[in-house]
Parts: sequence; C-alpha cells; structure tokens
Amino acid sequence: MIKQDYYAKYTFSDPSLPYNVHWWYNRTTDYHRHIDFYELFLTIGDGMVQYYNDDCMKLEAHTLYIVPIMQYHRIDYIKKEGQSNIFNMSVSKNFFERNIETFSSSLSEAIAGKDCLMVRLEPASYEFLLMLSRRATYSEDKSHREQAVRLFLATAAALYQSHEKFDNEKLSPQQRYAADIKSKIDNLEYIECDVTGIYAHYPLAPSLLIKSFKELTGKTIVKYQVERRMKYACALLTNTDYTILHIASAVGYDSLSHFTDNFKKFTRLTPTAYRKENAAGFRRSLPAQNTE
Repeated sequence: MIKQDYYAKYTFSDPSLPYNVHWWYNRTTDYHRHIDFYELFLTIGDGMVQYYNDDCMKLEAHTLYIVPIMQYHRIDYIKKEGQSNIFNMSVSKNFFERNIETFSSSLSEAIAGKDCLMVRLEPASYEFLLMLSRRATYSEDKSHREQAVRLFLATAAALYQSHEKFDNEKLSPQQRYAADIKSKIDNLEYIECDVTGIYAHYPLAPSLLIKSFKELTGKTIVKYQVERRMKYACALLTNTDYTILHIASAVGYDSLSHFTDNFKKFTRLTPTAYRKENAAGFRRSLPAQNTE
C-alpha cells in the first residue's frame, strides 16, 4: 500500500492558518503521516478503526485521540447503519506546543513515543470538547473559531495530564475514592463544585476523604482544586477574549474579588496583567475591532 507524506501547507484549507478543522462521516483514508503537524480526533460515535503499521485499533466513542508527527496511520469505517462521525483537527507543531504549555509542556514528548495517545472522556469533558469542535467549525466569527481551537488544545492538554495512572490493586478503598475525586477535578467535572458538594458524592466522612486525597497527591482537595481552576483560568485568559468576570464564573467563582485574590496567589499577577503578558500572540491574531 502506498504511504503518503502530508505537509501543513498542502493539506490545510487555509495555508495562512496554523490549523485546519473538519468533520468526517464514514471516511476512509490512505496510509499517511504528517511531517509537520499533529492530528486530533474527537469521536462522536463508534464504527471507525485506525491502523498503525499492521496494527488495528477500534476507535471508541466519546474519546480523544492525538496522533504524533511522523506516525503512519489510516482511517477506515465499519460498514453499518447510520453514520460514523469524527471531528478532526490538524495543528502545526509550533501552534500545538504553544497552546498546550499552560497545562502540560511535556505532552508532545509523551506523544512522540506512541502510535497514538488516547484519552477517554468523562461526560462533562466530552460535551465541552464537542461544543468547542462545533464552534471551531461553524462559527461565523473568525476570532471565535480560533478561540475554540486554542481552548480545545488547552483542554486536551489538561485532560491528558489528568490521566495519571494509579494501580487500583495497590490502593485502599479510601484512596480509590480519592483517585476518583482527582480524576473528576482534572476532567473539569468538579470545576464549579465546592468541596462540600464533592464530599456529598462519596460514602466517607470528609476527614477520611481529605486524608486519603493528601496521601495520594500530597495536597488537600481544596488546594488541588484551586490549582486546577487557576490553570484553566490561565488558559482562558491566554486563548480567549472572554471577560475576566466570565472566566471567574467559568472556573467556579461567584465573587470576582475572591477569584482575583486566588489568581494573584497562584501567578503573582492580576488576571488583567497575566493576560497582557501572555496573550500577545492571540491578540495579534484577532481582527482589529477586537484588539482595542
């Protein structure tokens, strides 16, 4: 079978952009690899398979896949009733690495040694990425499409980092609850939930949950949740033009002053100063009317 090499400038619909997005329905491709860009798939349903060399992997629904640079692969679909849907994003190396660094600067290194990186998504994470994929594809506003792409990448990095593996066989029952809390905080499922609400999901006393969580992570639940909220706020400040009030609400704060105080403790900058220092590249990409 012929194997093809794809370059961003030849495969992106708009070569002036560092990314390309589209939807696939019952799509089959030839064997190919990407010389200078990463490829991401968000699977909506099942019924598709991906081949790496001579190995075949069935693509699971509600899962994120990241294919590294230089990895030969192809997509095929299993013929059945209905359509097999995948959201596909191709991203240049520099753009990808720049937009994941808030959460996980090591993601590209981790992917490099694999055929494909797979992240199974919790319902809240899947729905959020699905919303971003639709906005990145269909929004009539170019700046909104770019915001969605940047936020999709930042969220993908956050979800990758959340998949730290624990050996459940070696964990106590209490630590398994703690591992579940960590996973749901990392997957943004508990981002708007206060700790009292988190405790209510588990059949243990809060003191036991706190103790087990600290044994597992070295941090209290409150501290860990605040750190994840702040990292996500950093991604929103860097990659979107959302107002600071909107971002505070998105990461679980009813009080802007409370959000600002925690943000300053985490970054030593106010949200406004952080955005000014870190979002220059994003601002340059927006239309003139949005940069004032």
